[in-house]
Order: sequence, then C-alpha cells, then structure tokens
Amino acid sequence: MRLIYLTLIFLVTNSFPLENIFARKLIDGPTTGLLSKAYYDLNFRFFFGGGLTTSVDLGVGNNINLGIGWGIDHLINQGKVDFFIPGVALKYRALQESYQLPSIALGFDNRPLSSYTSYQNRHYFKSKGLFLVISKNYLFLGSQLGMHAGVNYSVVDNRLETYGYTSNDGANDFPNLYFGFDKVILGNFSIMMEYDCAMDDNLSHNPFEGYLHAAARYFFLNAILIELDFKDLFQNKKIYWGRNNYNRGRFSRELQISHIRHF
Repeated sequence: MRLIYLTLIFLVTNSFPLENIFARKLIDGPTTGLLSKAYYDLNFRFFFGGGLTTSVDLGVGNNINLGIGWGIDHLINQGKVDFFIPGVALKYRALQESYQLPSIALGFDNRPLSSYTSYQNRHYFKSKGLFLVISKNYLFLGSQLGMHAGVNYSVVDNRLETYGYTSNDGANDFPNLYFGFDKVILGNFSIMMEYDCAMDDNLSHNPFEGYLHAAARYFFLNAILIELDFKDLFQNKKIYWGRNNYNRGRFSRELQISHIRHF
C-alpha cells in the first residue's frame, strides 16, 4: 500500500507541471498563478440556494490564460431555474517571480461567482472585473506558502447595482482590495484564507466591513481538485432592500470540483 501511495505522489510531482496545482486564485480573488500552456481547467462551483457555476480556463501561452464561465440559479431547489449571463476571463502575468521579486499579473474576470438577486440587479458576491495582483511564494515549515494581494474594480456588477431604485446612484462604484495566503500542509492538501475588503459593497467603502473566506483544497489522481469553501465567516454581508433597509448575510459553504488536463 505504501508503494502505491509513493508511486501516486511520484506521478503527480514529476509528470504533471507543478504550476498547475499552485493556487491560481484564492477563494474568489485571482493570484498570479497560471495554467501551463496547453492545459485546461474545467471547474464546477456549487453554492447556496442550489446554484451552480461552470467555467473553463485555458493555458494558451506561457504567461496567458483565457476563460469563460456561466451559471444556473436554483438548479437544485424549488422555484424557477434562472440562467446567468456568461462571463469571460483573461489573465496575463507581466512579471515572473524571482528570489528577490514577486510575480505580477493583471487581467479581467466578470464570470459569475454566486447567486443573482434581481432586486439589487447583481450577484450576491461581485465578480472581480479588472484586477492587478502581486504574489510571492516562500518555503515555510517544509512546504510552499503563497502570499497574495490585489486591487480590483468590478466593472459589470458595479454598474448594474441599483438597491431597488430605477437607476444606479453610484454608491458602490468603487475600487476594492483583497489579500490572502495559501499554504500546502501535506503533499497535495492545502488551505487558503482570503480577506475581501468589500469596499465596493455595503455602501460604506470601509475595509473593516469586509468578507473573510477560508478553504481547504485537495488535488489527487493527477487531474482532480476538490475544494470546500467557507464564505463570509464574520457575516458582514448586507443584503439591501432599500438604502436604509437591509438584512445581514449568513456564513455559507460552497463546493468546487475541477478537472485539469492537457489538451
């Protein structure tokens, strides 16, 4: 049995480009990680309310990834099934990481992340839109530790948001910050934590009213990644029904499954 386990570890770490299992995102926020050239990632995200988003990322060059994504609300639930407008993604790594310097990537991603609320005319958690992110990896306690920080502007969701009024008053049309880390614990098992400052949400622009997310991720059989996400641990999310009328959001769990392969 031990020989089988060691053989699987050998296959994962020697026949598969290691860059493909480095974090290309935290929970929602992009990092500078990229798929290797000629690899794809087919991802399924199951979120609260019985919804599902599906996305495909492609490694089209040494420093470029392209993607597309779409989704369905209330797929496993009561009531009407709603289909999301598809979104696209582009990430370009402008600077490779070195011993002294971090890596830098920029791009755009407006693929849906969560359920859609028709009253606010936006998704529960906004897409990142335009982003610029810096990442640096270290060897810590015998395994990889990645530190990440980014700035983003949610072009689509910022523009659509209305708070129940007939036109957007621009209250949440604001840049945002996020940061976090991913840490390999044992072999292909890793944990992640992300803090989204939510400066483009909650009408306050206050970074201390942001959303803390955490996740556990396991990569196995040289192709499958399973991730369990824990969203908004501080329960800071506000669901607005009018300018001064809102309900507080609740901590939620999500499941992601990805298939990563050469094409």
